[in-house]
Amino acid sequence: RAIKETNRRRAKQLHYNQEHNITPESVHKAVRDLITLQQVAEEKVAYSAKQEKMTRAELEETINQLEEEMLAAAGKLEFETAAKLRDELREWRKLLEE
Repeated sequence: RAIKETNRRRAKQLHYNQEHNITPESVHKAVRDLITLQQVAEEKVAYSAKQEKMTRAELEETINQLEEEMLAAAGKLEFETAAKLRDELREWRKLLEE
């Protein structure tokens, strides 16, 4: 049953592609994207270690920096990175409120 549905959808997609002269292509992610994700993760660990010792001004500066990084990532259409930075920003803002 599931295979029939898969085949039906595939046939429908092929028909659509032929009508609109679309040639399917594989998505190629740049190694740069993977490195960026790793850097974000490493920075998060570094931030977490520092946050206990930070003054309010340092916390605010970190939040501003993360906001800039998030907006830059979104501007480059790196939405996964931007979403991770957004989530991290929420954590930092909670810290600031404490």
